[in-house]
Amino acid sequence: MTDPFETPKQYAQNAVAEELDGLREENARLRAALTKINAIRNSIVGLQTISWSEHIYPLVATLNEAGIEGLGYPKSREYFGTMLERTNKAEARIEALEKARDALPRIVCLCGSSRFVAEMACIAWAFERDEGCITLGLHLLPESYPVHVSDHLAEAEGCAEHMDELHKRKIDLADEIFVVNVGGYIGDSTRSEIDYARAHGKPVRYLEALSSEESGG
Repeated sequence: MTDPFETPKQYAQNAVAEELDGLREENARLRAALTKINAIRNSIVGLQTISWSEHIYPLVATLNEAGIEGLGYPKSREYFGTMLERTNKAEARIEALEKARDALPRIVCLCGSSRFVAEMACIAWAFERDEGCITLGLHLLPESYPVHVSDHLAEAEGCAEHMDELHKRKIDLADEIFVVNVGGYIGDSTRSEIDYARAHGKPVRYLEALSSEESGG
């Protein structure tokens, strides 16, 4: 069942993990079967007679473990003939999925007072340029925007509550939050975002080190 609070990135990560688990299980089963078959083959080489108990029965059991049990002869022959190919394909797919999983960029949500929106724009650029992260945060609007205020634009436009809730959804999407506390300033709204992030297990980083009072020291 899909988790209704699962973010798109978490969904992708979980889907990759689920496929990897299945591929690893199949690959382990096929590799184990191939190893046993190879050992049985080597034990037969040079013999004049073949033992049912030492060779045939173990071979049949190994093939059944590999998934041939219940298949007719043509299908069994086809299955056996492609075991090594299927194993190699599974290993190639595992490698590709692991690379894709590791390549998913981290998502960082910037939190802080709207008075620092210009600083946030620079920090967002630095995160994406230097760390390859996806950044979420406030928007630096151009001078041509019709409402001119130095900060608290959401309050000026009467949408502060909506924007606060929307920012929490950004935190839900993020792997971590980065607090833009220029000069050590952290307002009430930003504190609530920090509390929300921590309550949901998100790591919190700060632009400037916290004072001993802020850090609880």
